Amino acid sequence: MWKQACLSRYLGETGTALVYRMTSGKHFYAGNCSNLGSWPLPHENNPPNPDDGRYLVGAAPGTANYPVSSSMIEWYGAIALTLKLHPTICRDQAMVQSLADAWKNEVLRETGQLTSAGATRAQA
Repeated sequence: MWKQACLSRYLGETGTALVYRMTSGKHFYAGNCSNLGSWPLPHENNPPNPDDGRYLVGAAPGTANYPVSSSMIEWYGAIALTLKLHPTICRDQAMVQSLADAWKNEVLRETGQLTSAGATRAQA
């Protein structure tokens, strides 16, 4: 993808789209994970932490070539985790929801935010 992005300045939008179509069906990966770090970056001009429940989250695109996408970002001390599964993983949305719920519960259990009774102590 990096090579394609660098070549795009010479190929233009149409050429880049053509290269992507020609190569995207040949390379497959389990997925990707992005850690976007801690935000906002230290700076004196940062806005105050919004107290209206807004959070900054990241979401990788997720394609048939990268069917599992996960992201992590810290926003004013709160960590947001996202998991995105492309339909090529499983077309049964009930099973996908079950997998996502199990992933969320495991993350909460590992961080001590899920009690043994299954009640969360933090917003998930």
